Formats: sequence, C-alpha cells, structure tokens
Amino acid sequence: MSLKLGNKTYAIKQAEQSVVNLLESIDLMESIIKLAAIDDKHALELQSWIKEYKLDIELLDAQITEVRTHD
Repeated sequence: MSLKLGNKTYAIKQAEQSVVNLLESIDLMESIIKLAAIDDKHALELQSWIKEYKLDIELLDAQITEVRTHD
C-alpha cells in the first residue's frame, strides 16, 4: 500500500467521523428544539446551525465520493 493511498484512507476516515459528529449534533439540536427547552430566538439560532451542519455534511459526502472514485 502506498503512502498516498494511506493518506486518502485516513482523510476518508476523518471525513466520515466528521459526518457522524455533525449528525449527532443535529440530532441533539433538534431534540432541544422539540423539547421547547429554549426560547424562540435561540431555537432560530439552532435551526440556522442545523442548516449549516447539513450543508457541511453534503460537502463532506461529496469530497468522500470524489476521493473514493479516484482511487
């Protein structure tokens, strides 16, 4: 196995872990909103973060796919 391939594998694993972490964060934020444990202003802020995290996941998924297709 080449060093280059090893770096790609590591990068993919890091990106996949980031996706998992982002999904867990989204779940937690959605739970907080559903519980109505915060006021509307903060709920809107969490919704903004959720949207941003979902975009980050799309970007990471695209990058993972790109790296895998060029192996």
